This record gives sequence, structure tokens and C-alpha cells, in this order.
Amino acid sequence: MRILDKPEMHEKGMSKMNVKENQEMLEKEMSKISLSTRTSKIASALLLLKEDPLLKLQLIGYWGATAYFVLNMLLAGIGELTASPGLVQIAVHEGYPLYLLTILGVWKLLGVIALLVPGFPRLKEWAYAGFFFDLTGAAVFFIARGGYPDPGNVNWLPIILIPILLASWALRPSSRTLGVLFPRWQRA
Repeated sequence: MRILDKPEMHEKGMSKMNVKENQEMLEKEMSKISLSTRTSKIASALLLLKEDPLLKLQLIGYWGATAYFVLNMLLAGIGELTASPGLVQIAVHEGYPLYLLTILGVWKLLGVIALLVPGFPRLKEWAYAGFFFDLTGAAVFFIARGGYPDPGNVNWLPIILIPILLASWALRPSSRTLGVLFPRWQRA
């Protein structure tokens, strides 16, 4: 039995024609609501982007920072997995075991995948944290050691990538976060 076919509707003075028209309108509205497929979500997101230029700017900043960061981590991970001569020379000179390069390379590639795949916001948080620990450790290492092989030579890449990583983390869209990042900045 449909909602509008109930006898109460007729008792309230609605004719069968009004009931049928209302039922058709209700079915149209319900079909609009029930279209929660991926395509309708994307369409509603695109509509929101057209209405809010600040959100569009945020997404451009997020994807720009993320693409640059992911490309660097992808190249670093591949270099560590293939044991590039420069990385092997640094690891041997500093006394690190060579298998550490393999471990770091695998984790970097897994972190890149975690950042790019949609969904899994908790996994993304862990990937951001892992990259932050890796980059801050590398930056402190190169600053404390004074660079390699020349003491005046400092590897600036980790120092440059840290703010880019933080920008990617802070500009994430809400679909890629666990909750509200900055509650005081939330719009009313």
C-alpha cells in the first residue's frame, strides 16, 4: 500500500486526481533522493565547486601540492628500491645497512598509494604521519651531519618537501579527512 493510497487522504478532502498527482510528485522527489550513486555525488561536488570559488582554490592547492609531493616520494622510493649509487654511497658512508633502503622504498611506495587512492582516511593520516617522520628525520640528519660529502653541503629536498606535505595535509577535501581539521575556521 502506498502512502497516498490510505483512506485518511480521501477523508481530508483530497480527490483521487490530487492523490495521483501528489503520488507522482512524491515518486519524482524520492527518485531524486535515492540517486546517491557515485555519478550523482560527483555531479553535486562539481555544482558545489561552481558555487564556491574558495573551495575550488583549495582543491587546486591540494592537488598541486599532493601531485608534487607524491612525484618526489615516488622517485625517492624507486631510487631506494633500485639501490641507486648515490643513495647506496650515503648509506654506506653513514653506516646504515643497505636493507634499510629497501624498507624505506617499500614504505614510500605504499604511502604514495595510500595518498592517491580515494577513501581510507585513517590510512591517509598514517601515510602523512610516516612521510612527516621520514622527512623531518632526514632534514635533521643532514643538518646535524653537515651534509655529504662536503660538510657545507646540505640536502635541501627534505626541508622543501615538509611544507609541501603540510600544505597537502591541511588542504585535503573533507572526503579525505577523519573529521574537521580546523573547527574554528568552519563556516556557519
